Formats: sequence, structure tokens, C-alpha cells
Amino acid sequence: MPVILLVVLGTYFLFTQLSVAVLKRLQRSKGLYYKQTNLIIISQMVFKIKDNARILFMVSVLSAVILTAAGTIYTFYQDTEKQALQSFPQTLAFQEKGLHAHDVIDPEKLKKLLAEQGVQVTGEVRMAGVPVKMNNKASKMQPSESLLVSATDYNTAAQIANAPRMDVAPGHAAYVFPYKALPINFFEPGNKWTVSIGARDVTFTMDRQLNGAVADYQGDAYTLLVTNDEDYRKWMADVPDAQKIVVYGFELADWKHTAGAVEKVKQAIPEDKRRELSSRVDTYLQGRQSTALTLFIGVFVSLLFFIASGSMLYFKLFTELQDDYVQYKSLMRMGMSVEEVRRVINVQIGLLFAIPVVVGSLHAAFAYKALANLLMSNLWAYGLVVVGVFAVMQGVYFLLTRQAYMKQMGNL
Repeated sequence: MPVILLVVLGTYFLFTQLSVAVLKRLQRSKGLYYKQTNLIIISQMVFKIKDNARILFMVSVLSAVILTAAGTIYTFYQDTEKQALQSFPQTLAFQEKGLHAHDVIDPEKLKKLLAEQGVQVTGEVRMAGVPVKMNNKASKMQPSESLLVSATDYNTAAQIANAPRMDVAPGHAAYVFPYKALPINFFEPGNKWTVSIGARDVTFTMDRQLNGAVADYQGDAYTLLVTNDEDYRKWMADVPDAQKIVVYGFELADWKHTAGAVEKVKQAIPEDKRRELSSRVDTYLQGRQSTALTLFIGVFVSLLFFIASGSMLYFKLFTELQDDYVQYKSLMRMGMSVEEVRRVINVQIGLLFAIPVVVGSLHAAFAYKALANLLMSNLWAYGLVVVGVFAVMQGVYFLLTRQAYMKQMGNL
């Protein structure tokens, strides 16, 4: 609220004080002020800015509201796919408790069902591990549990998820935190971590931390502890197969259009186990549908605001039309040509329509930057699309207004 209040207050003073001061400064620049019709344009603008300061202030604030609201909604609509990809490294995923258990579904059966629906599996993950408890009392901020996996299994999953590969030396480990939007560092490289693997405690030298999920592990902390392959085999030999966790993941070709095949897979899973299957497709489609409705409402409301802001400028211009007509007739009697008068009119009307767009876009740019920091994503392309559409619409409104204005002015 303090930011909004200061922005509104600053915009008000921009038009009531700063703009007039800048124009008066231009009047003192003789090389610019006395060039062609600039004397008339600048002198007229000083008067019009003073007279229209409140209108320009309100239109600029409305423009900022339109651009910020429409840009935010459009960003969420377009960012749905990216968020789904970050939350679900593979299109379909589930986990089994037990090294050879298939309580949810047999992976071979799943692939057969997908093949029958004409869906191609482009990547497959099978990550076996064991949940380990953290015993590092020196660190107050740490997860309570992670899934211990081998570097080879991690790299296979990372390749499908477009995540960095890693090599882990004996006695060392790396930590994978699944949430990119939470840049929390649990340790410094070189720190020692102690974990309980079965009945023994093992101390690792921590090499690095990566933020971003590579497999849909649904344990208590959703995190992974990646170890050297030899260390992994040695420690896993002491853990009963029934206590091991196997995470399966399947990446599908053209996954956004596989809702029917995914539903077939769900029907093949026992009803009490269906919640174990995570689907990127379902989340993506639900997000797309909800944001599409919000986008429609947002565009409709933004369009109303746009019409309201343009109408303010339109009616303000036409309330001054008779006075302007007298002034331009006087200028023509003093020697100005029709082309010069029309140029003066074009510049004055154009500035009245352009200034709110520029000011509103600057306000919206800071809002887009704040949203980009929140989502940890580059949103400038989406913001430029919204600003571009708004600028084109404002340009069309300007052309229509100028045409109507010139028509009312009659034959100059």
C-alpha cells in the first residue's frame, strides 16, 4: 500500500509540477523554441498540460492499472506450462515401497497402455533409494529426511528433466532441493553432514546444492541426497528390499495432448492407489482452464478501463474545441499555413494520448520486475506483448479522435 500511494502521488506531481517545469525549460532554449512551429506547440502545451494535468494523471494511473493487471494475468496464463514442467519433471510419475513391488502399477503395463493409445514414451526414470534421516545438529536449517540415490540414477533423471549432471566422489554427497522458487541454502560446500542409513550413521562431505526437481519423489521432505555409486551399492546392501523406495517417471511425446491416455492409465490403477500417480497433464490443463477464465474476465475489465481512459481525453479535447478553433483561425490570419496548423494539432493530440502510455508502461515495468522476481522467471516478453497491444489500441483511438476532431474543426 505505501508503494501504491507513493506511485499515485508521484504521478500527480509529475503532471502538475514537473511536466510544466520541463516545458518552461524548453521555452528558454532558443534554438529549439524558435524553430518552425515549436513556439506554438510548446506554448500551447504549457497551457494544455496545466489545464489537463488532472485528466492526464487519472488516465496514466488507469493505464498503469490496465497494463499491470492484464500483464499479470497474461503472464500467469502463458507461464502455466513452465510451472507445470518445474513441478513435474516427468509427465507421469509414481513411487513404490519395496524394490520389486508393483502395488500402484507395473511399469511394463503402463507402457503397454500408453502404446495402445498411440502415445510414445520418450524418456524413462527408475530411481531406487532409501529414505535417510538427517542428524546434523550443527545446522538449525535442514530437512529431516531425504531419499539417498546414486549419481548414475540421478544423472539419468537429470537428462530427461534438463537439469545439470553431477559427479560425486567417494565419501561426498550432493543435495537436491526440489523448489526453484525457494532459494534456500542448507549448507556451505565442504560442510559435513551425518545421516542414518539403516542401523549406521554415515558422515558426508557436502559438495553442492541444486534447486529444482529431477524426479517426483513424494517423501516427507521431497529432497534427494546424491552419493557416489560405490558408496551407494555398499550402503544399500545393508537395507532390506522392503524398505527401499523406487521412483518411476515417464516422459511422453506431445504430453499436453495425452489427457485421454493418462485417464486410461488411471483406470488401470486400483482406486485406493490412484492418488499415488502424479500427472503433469492434469495439473497443466486445470491451470490453463482456470487462468483462461481469469484472462477473459481480466481482458474484459481492462477493455472497460481502456475505453474509460480514452473517453476522458476524447471529451476533454472536444470541450475545448471552440476555443481551439478561434486560436487556430487567428494563427492562420497571422500567416500560418493549413499544413502547419494541422501539424500543431497532430503533435498536441498525439502527446496527450502518448504520455499516459509511456508513464503507465514505466509503472507496469516495475510491477513486471517484481512479479518476475516472485516467480523467478523472465517475464519481459509477456510484458512487452501486453504493452505493445495497449500502445496499438491507444494509437487507433488517437487516429479516430484526430479524425473526428479535424472534422469538427471544419475547413481551416
